[in-house]
Amino acid sequence: MISEIKPILEEIPLGKYKADIGLKLRQSLLINGHLFNSEVWHSVTLQDTHELEKIDNMLLRYLLGCPAKTAIEFLHLETGSVPIRFIIAARRLNYMHTILSRDRNEVTRRILEHQFENSVIGDFAELVKKDLELIELPQNFEEIRGYDRTSFKKLVKERIRFKAL
Repeated sequence: MISEIKPILEEIPLGKYKADIGLKLRQSLLINGHLFNSEVWHSVTLQDTHELEKIDNMLLRYLLGCPAKTAIEFLHLETGSVPIRFIIAARRLNYMHTILSRDRNEVTRRILEHQFENSVIGDFAELVKKDLELIELPQNFEEIRGYDRTSFKKLVKERIRFKAL
């Protein structure tokens, strides 16, 4: 992915806007390209997300012109970007809210409720439980369903940014 972004940034004279354009390319090519449908990935381990974050960190170091020993926290604070594991968690929580907003008899809703009752390591419900703990939201379906889509998305975004940065 970096090999696609670097030539764009090097061939076009962007001047002082190089980092801004690079962050937009990160969002469009790396985040939206590689994390397509990441909200439904199952059996995702922390090691899997760390592999994706290594690529992201290399790109951020390139954009800022930082050496390899620069702290990762600095990269995210300086760019205002959120690490990939938090982006995946936010997408997964918003998808869970979408499922919970559906009719009780719909198959996806029944499967989610069953998974929460009988969760297995690596299934969607287990990952969502960890995400809810991460941003300190209650694991109560009725309370989560009480939010409309926009307010829940805003709440998740605020909590994710707070925890990530």
